[in-house]
Amino acid sequence: MRQVAIEPALALFTRNMKASGALEAKIRLTTKSDALDTLFNAPQVQATFRAREGEIAGFDLVRAIQSARSSGNIGGKTHFNELSVIFNSPMDVTNIGS
Repeated sequence: MRQVAIEPALALFTRNMKASGALEAKIRLTTKSDALDTLFNAPQVQATFRAREGEIAGFDLVRAIQSARSSGNIGGKTHFNELSVIFNSPMDVTNIGS
């Protein structure tokens, strides 16, 4: 997936966070088993997300680092050129639908 606008994509997951920029994502699902009937019991997911030229609203990371107050830092915007996240997780799907 390439060049997806972050704001409408993020709205599918939460209304509590606002962000903008262009999103690229690669998701890989793998699974293995000795028997066909247990093949999908423990899939592995690896996802890489990269956002470019955007901002995250509601938090100013630069101001938070500069002020370092224990009361927190709410408000402002964090601008970024590139922001990357890598997610690796085994998935337990043995109880889906139970």
